[in-house]
Amino acid sequence: MSTSTRLLLTLPDAYGMRAAPERSALALLDATLAVAEHTLYAEHPTLDELYKEPCTRPPPTLLIAHLLVRRSAELRELLVSYERAIRDALGEKSFYDGDLPF
Repeated sequence: MSTSTRLLLTLPDAYGMRAAPERSALALLDATLAVAEHTLYAEHPTLDELYKEPCTRPPPTLLIAHLLVRRSAELRELLVSYERAIRDALGEKSFYDGDLPF
């Protein structure tokens, strides 16, 4: 994980809000998950090296942080898929390829 990350939160326009009001809440959830991941990496810089030494027993906080980051990444992928499905259903085009356009 890099030492700094830029986070841009773009909310849907009025039409997008009327057509799929959950989009704003999901955009905020995505941003919150990104901040949580970044914070966990800052607190546990060895997070990516957790299983490189299988004989050592990691502290519970490191193990739980690892699980949280993995689940957060999975949830963020689902958010991207959900946003794509909404755009497809509404016939919208994406401005950001591979990124949430919230």
